Amino acid sequence: MLRNYLKIAYRSLMKNRLVSFINIFGLGLSMSVGMMEMIIVQTNLEYDRFHPYPERTYRVTSAYTQKDGKQWKLASTPLPLYGALAADTGMVESAVNIYPAIDGTASTDAKKELSIKGAFTEPSFFKVFGFSLAAGNAATALAQPNTMVVSKAMATRFFGTANPLGKVLNLQKRGQFIVTGVLNDPPGKSHISFDLYASAASIPYLEKNKLLAARSESRGDYQAAYTYVLLKKGAGEKALAGELNAMAADINRYDKNGQATFALQPIEKVRPAPDNLYNDIGSGTTWTKLWVGIDVSLIILLAACFNYTNLTIARALTRAREVGVRKVMGASIPGLMQLMAKEFALLVLIAVLIGCPVGWYAMNWWLNTYAYHVEVGTFTLMVAAALCLIVSMLTVSYHAAKASMVDPVKSLRYE
Repeated sequence: MLRNYLKIAYRSLMKNRLVSFINIFGLGLSMSVGMMEMIIVQTNLEYDRFHPYPERTYRVTSAYTQKDGKQWKLASTPLPLYGALAADTGMVESAVNIYPAIDGTASTDAKKELSIKGAFTEPSFFKVFGFSLAAGNAATALAQPNTMVVSKAMATRFFGTANPLGKVLNLQKRGQFIVTGVLNDPPGKSHISFDLYASAASIPYLEKNKLLAARSESRGDYQAAYTYVLLKKGAGEKALAGELNAMAADINRYDKNGQATFALQPIEKVRPAPDNLYNDIGSGTTWTKLWVGIDVSLIILLAACFNYTNLTIARALTRAREVGVRKVMGASIPGLMQLMAKEFALLVLIAVLIGCPVGWYAMNWWLNTYAYHVEVGTFTLMVAAALCLIVSMLTVSYHAAKASMVDPVKSLRYE
């Protein structure tokens, strides 16, 4: 029986070669586009999932409203906010600042000079986040001034296979820093991604010697740093938000140009980023860009499905006489629906065989340009194929039922 269905479907394809080719390849390519968008969405939803306490970890954001009504929402905060939060032993288990004030170049004693991008931070960096050290002691690596931890990639760039611990790097405009730790590669994607992290204990000396802008005491500089907090178990987010508002009110007393507020953003919701949040750090996309990609892929898939529907309608009309004869000979409506559905299922199968390899190859080529990415596995291919099969078969079933329920007398009269 299956052999007969395949024969009929094959003959039908050969009879309408051009139309079949256009619709099959259109559906197949649209499936590959849909699969690619699925991977893109999955990739962007997996940022910052490896931290030890994601349910209790938050980033503090700022909002500033000028007297003329203009408002900005910022991912950054003033540097002194960290100290106030760290002193709150009632609700905050730990806090950390990321102050991205290191850029330019770094050089070794061997005069090897390369571009770098880094930030100042505290030893609590390793408590709040899920980063770890491959070499060095996380508790002490950032405790002293003029010390820093570097990524594995940066250590290899500057020192090759030699042990980097204890080596000195001269940071442009920041002075000499000793390497006290080497970071492991993160177990996942994060919006926090720098070549090096220097000890925040270095900041007072650098500011005093004019090697760094004096921002440590500037409570109104909302573009300075990025502040993160780890709440204690049982501590409420709303309670801390209330304390943040009290801190903002204290700052606002001395600000004649506008008013500021602070808010908490869960670490797992930092990416995809809100479109109205400015001065952000790291990689990743925004929700608007993500939804644009989803909408475009859906439009492409729907266009292919409409073409596929037109093919179904056209073939159903051309087979009206066959359907009429089969009904006169005793064929049931479910039997006719099954016959037509099986034939069109072959078209969907061909489209799947085209779309899945194209999508798999394109996504692997694109994802391999990133250090951290999801794998395009069998499950992803199966989900994409199943979704397209469901949509296509619903379309086919509807038109097959419509064609099979036509009065055979009418269909044979006009053939």
